[in-house]
Amino acid sequence: MRTLTWALLLGVVLGAVPTTAMADYIVDTGEPPDSNVAYDSIGDVDRAAFFHLDDAATVTTIESFMKVINWGNLTFSIYAGDAVSPPAGSATALYSETAFMNTGQDAWRGISGLSWDLTAGDYWVTFEAVDDNFTFLAWLRAHPPNPLGAYAARHHADPPTDYILQSSSDYIWGDHQFAVRIGADGGEPPVPEPASLTLLTVGLSGLALRRVRKHA
Repeated sequence: MRTLTWALLLGVVLGAVPTTAMADYIVDTGEPPDSNVAYDSIGDVDRAAFFHLDDAATVTTIESFMKVINWGNLTFSIYAGDAVSPPAGSATALYSETAFMNTGQDAWRGISGLSWDLTAGDYWVTFEAVDDNFTFLAWLRAHPPNPLGAYAARHHADPPTDYILQSSSDYIWGDHQFAVRIGADGGEPPVPEPASLTLLTVGLSGLALRRVRKHA
């Protein structure tokens, strides 16, 4: 009986202690709907999307909801810049990493295993084909439920040209508002809720009372 009592009290204490925060999405446009499907191609055209961070974060993943038609390498980069200043051709990325993209149907696809430290501020994330022969081709599904504040595009070229801001009414480049999801390490462990604090207090009090009775 004594062993059971101690086990229950220990369970109360451990159950009240908050766990470490898990990875979270700092940018998430949501998945575009299946109805009225529209796509922005990427291959001979590079794509960029603007996002803002209120707090510092460590980026771990970058994804877009895409269908890869022809496999190949895709470079994911992050540049500093405000919503009206997409990356220039001469701009240097804060971070950049290339990943091989295999063919596949619509799904969240991208790169993981990153550790890119960003401070609070304005940024552009870019999706750029590496193959200059334009053999890589993917379609980024457009019209996510929560589009980002600005999008830009440029023709893939060497040397790179400037990104051009796009509007939803400019269909030369596509519909522009493609889906983006950026994951990051979680922040501080969550603050215990009042109920959890109560359980913690009860558990600790029970342990203390058992100790007092034992030595009385």
